[in-house]
This record gives sequence, C-alpha cells and structure tokens, in this order.
Amino acid sequence: MNLAMMLLSAPTPLLVLLVISTTLILVAGSVLFVRRQVHLSVLEMNNEYKDLVVGGLCVFYAVLLAFVVLVVWEEYREVRDIVEGESNKIGDLLRNVEGFPESFDRKMQLQIRDYSAAVVADWNETALGGPGVKSRDAFDSLWLLYQSYEPANPREEAIFSEGLTRLSELREQRRLRLLRDKAPVPAALWFVLVIGAVSSVGSTLFFGLRNIRAQIALTAMMAVMINLTLLVIFVFEHPFFGDICIDPEPFLRQIEEAERFLRL
Repeated sequence: MNLAMMLLSAPTPLLVLLVISTTLILVAGSVLFVRRQVHLSVLEMNNEYKDLVVGGLCVFYAVLLAFVVLVVWEEYREVRDIVEGESNKIGDLLRNVEGFPESFDRKMQLQIRDYSAAVVADWNETALGGPGVKSRDAFDSLWLLYQSYEPANPREEAIFSEGLTRLSELREQRRLRLLRDKAPVPAALWFVLVIGAVSSVGSTLFFGLRNIRAQIALTAMMAVMINLTLLVIFVFEHPFFGDICIDPEPFLRQIEEAERFLRL
C-alpha cells in the first residue's frame, strides 16, 4: 500500500487535524525564522508591494484551485452515477429474465446474484487499481450462460434481444467503473498546485507587521484554507478508497433483490 492509500485509510477528522496542526507549526516556524534573519524595518519596506504581489498571486492560485476542485467533484459525481448505472442494469436484467422458462430464469438469477456478490468482494481490490478478477470471471460466466440460451418463439427472441442489450450495457458500465479508479489529477498538475501553495503562502513572509502574532495568524489562516482545499482534491480524486468514498451499497441492494426473486 503506497503513502496515498495509507493517508486515505485514516479517518477524515484525523486527516483534517493533521493538516491543520502541521500547517500551523510550519507557518509559525517560518515567520519566526524570517524575523530572526531579517530586521522588521527591512520587511516593512516591502509592504507597499504586498497588494500587488500577494493579491495577484493569490487570485491566480484561487482560480486554479477552484477549477481543480470543480473538475474532481464532477469526476466524483460521474463515478457515483456510473456505479448506480451498473447496479440499475443488473436490476433491469433481473426483471428481463423473468420472461424465460423457470429453469433458465433461476440459473440467470443465481448468476446475476453471484456477479453482484463478486463485485462487492472485489471492491477493495478495484479501489487499489486491480482488475477485479472475481467479478470479471463472474461476468464472463453470466455472459456465456445467457448466450447459451436458444429462444423458442418470437416472444422469447424479443426478450432475448432486449436482455442482450442490457447485458452489453452492463459490461460497458463495468468497464467505465474500472477505468475511473485512476486519479484524475495528473502529477504535473499536482506539482503546480503544490508550488502555487508554497509560493502564495511564502510570499507573505517578505512583508512585515509590527504585531508578529497577527502576521502568524493571518498567514496561518490562508495556509490552512489552501491545504484543506488540497486535501479535498486529494480525497475526491480517489472515489473508491478512504473514509469518504463510493461504497458498493447499490450492489448489496441487487443481491437482496436477486435473493427475493429466487424465493418467489
């Protein structure tokens, strides 16, 4: 398990507390270090440029942060919709096979239940970027079973064609879900985000307030907000892992639904 997964496995309140405490320590230490190295009068000479430098840099960085947050949130919502869509296709298929003879209907219901259970069993593996071997094999078995049926009349042919469409759509939803387990924010953009955060907060160290506590507090507030926003981006770019994640609950509902059909 890499560092990102270790961080995401921690409770979210603990992550927030870690970010805030680390930020406060680094900011306080940086301001105090600069004050010891550079006299206040020298820093005060730069104050006339603070609106131009700090204001301009922070506005640019805020726009960049807002854009990335919007992208990862939209990606998170799309992944959630894909998971719901895959679950809905399973439900559609369950109802579709009711039009076949009971012997085949039961086999399909069992196989659909097994596929849903395999998706749940593979959830942590796919969250880490794995292929989901159990669910892949279960889907292959489901596909082969359905393809093995020979419709006996025009009515069954129509039902079979509709079910084949549902099965193809289920395969596509599964493919999309597995593709979306990759982080949407590329490493190059993360580099820019980190450099931007360091530059935005670091630029405040070139200016001086006579009240050093006020300067530490103002700098810390900005730094905390930036780092918490970066934490939000980090959490949402891993939709299947962590304390705040998309869980397999829709597939658990389909397992219950399949078992209800089997009891009828």
